[in-house]
Formats: sequence, structure tokens, C-alpha cells
Amino acid sequence: MELYCVCLLQVVQEYERAVIFRLGRLLHGGSKGPGIFFILPCIETYSKVDLRTSVFDVPPQEASLRRLSLHSINALLM
Repeated sequence: MELYCVCLLQVVQEYERAVIFRLGRLLHGGSKGPGIFFILPCIETYSKVDLRTSVFDVPPQEASLRRLSLHSINALLM
């Protein structure tokens, strides 16, 4: 009876990291990457995390501050 070890080869880009979970728990050592890493199918899963900065524009809103004065508030979420 032969036993085969099957590994999946995954690649993570320079701006990404892979968080690996073994049987639902975080694997010791934290995240992997950038580069090539191995995943054991049916035992390990992974999630890619993007490290690039994302910018979202929030539409202006009016807020009432002290003494019922209305002010327009603009925001930029990074």
C-alpha cells in the first residue's frame, strides 16, 4: 500500500500575505509571503490579505453640534 503526500503549491505576490489555518486554527508562525508556500489539501486553508493602502471617499454629511448649528463634515477614509 502506497501513501501519497499531496501538496498544493501557492504563490503570494509582493504586496500580499497568506494567513494559513490548519483545521480551523491559525498556523504557528503567522503569515507567509511573499513567495511560494505549500498547502496540505483538506487539512489547511488560507486567506490572502492585501497590504496595499485603500482609499474610500465618504460623501459629505451635515451634523448638528452645540446650540443647534449645522456643520458640513467631509471625510477621507484610509
